[in-house]
Amino acid sequence: NIGCLAAPSQSGQIINGSLTGDECKPMTESDRFADGYTFSGQAGQRIDISIIEANFDTFLILYSPTGNPIASDDDSGVGNLARLSFTLPTTGTYTFEVTSSSTLVTGNYVVKLVIGEDYALSFSPSSLTIKRGETGTSILNINRINGFSDAVTITPPNTKPLKIKLTPSTPQSTTSTNLSFTYKTKKTSPLGTQQLSFTGVDSSGKTRTAIINLIIQ
Repeated sequence: NIGCLAAPSQSGQIINGSLTGDECKPMTESDRFADGYTFSGQAGQRIDISIIEANFDTFLILYSPTGNPIASDDDSGVGNLARLSFTLPTTGTYTFEVTSSSTLVTGNYVVKLVIGEDYALSFSPSSLTIKRGETGTSILNINRINGFSDAVTITPPNTKPLKIKLTPSTPQSTTSTNLSFTYKTKKTSPLGTQQLSFTGVDSSGKTRTAIINLIIQ
């Protein structure tokens, strides 16, 4: 059968599933097994569907309320697991299918659906001026949207080539809304503006960046 009835799902739900060979086929494929799930979405909402664990090469397909495929993914998630991040174009009931990249594959998987929850990174201030040999501090804001509560791991840039001591200088995992970073310049630090890029990643693999302009005088 192609495109069988799908099970309802909700935002934040973690689903433990399995492709056993008894499933229906995807609505767009005839040589794969698939599990289907539905959810209600609003136009403009950002959704994230992430395969968290799997013992096979997963593939995700998203269908519009009218049943047309509008997005798919093979390996955009952590460890090349499938992940779909998408802005919904209309209001209605959507369907996504968990299937495999290869034909007629079976196996277990864990998938998480997040609707409208997200995070963004920004600096306060966005530019920081420090004199050579002095120290400055900036705050990296982790803006949590619509109840987003996952831990975010922030990876700072390597500032050693710029002769700047950055504290902390190693990846930091946090569930808070901000992190403080201190920049200690040397007398030999290069003058001018340096753009430093900080990267964040959550448990589902969503990556966000923030840039601060460090002005050394």
